[in-house]
Amino acid sequence: MSSITTAPDYNQWLDGIETILVSRFPKAGLEGVGKMLGIQIDPAIAAQVRSLTTERLEALSEALLGLKDISEFQAWLSNPD
Repeated sequence: MSSITTAPDYNQWLDGIETILVSRFPKAGLEGVGKMLGIQIDPAIAAQVRSLTTERLEALSEALLGLKDISEFQAWLSNPD
């Protein structure tokens, strides 16, 4: 697995993680999770993750360990399988 070497890559990964946290802890809300993490999230990615079924969210939580960069994360979100 490659490492994150630039600030934009790091921020994109944080966006994805924040989105997953918001989906898992809906009562905290996007703003609440963002405040806890000290970051903001891309609204388009947030919308995509929010639209996932519970089954797909569980699959995403497993897939995150093997994704190398934000483009793979976005490709995973775009793939309905």
